[in-house]
Amino acid sequence: MSYEIAELNTKDLGGVFDLTIESGLNAGQSKQDWIKTQLWLLGDSKVNTGIAAPLGHVMYKAGKLIGFVGYSQRLFKCDGEISPAIVLNELVVHPEHRGIAGIMLCKHTLRYFENDFENWKILGLH
Repeated sequence: MSYEIAELNTKDLGGVFDLTIESGLNAGQSKQDWIKTQLWLLGDSKVNTGIAAPLGHVMYKAGKLIGFVGYSQRLFKCDGEISPAIVLNELVVHPEHRGIAGIMLCKHTLRYFENDFENWKILGLH
């Protein structure tokens, strides 16, 4: 069975939060607060660069959400210039699917931003 990777939509956020809980993350945060933070990162965040970028990507296997990578934007000073950066700040793969699925999700992410590198001068991990 193959994996499908798609751009994260705001309608996916509830399922992504559930995935993080199943994977042992975000136990101290409510679903409502987590979703609110993700929506803030998309719009009103002061670190938003103004360049359109996805909130993240999701991975499915047989229609079931099994992976997620989240991005946030930042402005960095590099070589005396302010440059837009995209930061990979969350990577989650359901425990039953860890291994090749996680590698495929990372590979997809790197290729995605490699193809859009004229907008993103810096790609970082958090």
